[in-house]
Amino acid sequence: MNAPVRVFTQREADAMLPRLEECLIRIQEKKQVYARRHDILFMHELIAEAERNQSQKIDAASDIEEEARNLEDAITKLHEEIHKIQALGCIVRNLDDGIVEFRGAKDGQEIFYVWKLGDKKIQYYRTAQSTMNDRILLTEELQ
Repeated sequence: MNAPVRVFTQREADAMLPRLEECLIRIQEKKQVYARRHDILFMHELIAEAERNQSQKIDAASDIEEEARNLEDAITKLHEEIHKIQALGCIVRNLDDGIVEFRGAKDGQEIFYVWKLGDKKIQYYRTAQSTMNDRILLTEELQ
């Protein structure tokens, strides 16, 4: 069963930004941990393959298994943080750039308020039929 879709006012979305900013920073940090773990695992696998090709004794299997578990743990933690944001009713559009959207309404039509990590308030929106490249600057009437 899906949770009901939350529709935000611009003021409600702005009020969530400090909490959202903390979550996104944690996500980006966890994403960096994931990338490091992935790189370490890849290096261990390359070393093990080279050792097999040279018929050397392989002691790297336990290291590879440990790094694989560490990688899985990093992925799980990353997913948990993303789910926290989604549980707030927000839509994570781009982790690297820290772009999040909030469903809203304007003149009876669905819109998405667009926020980017580092912005102090929401400054843009887009229509449901448009893309991020088509976002529109918020005017005083919406704020």
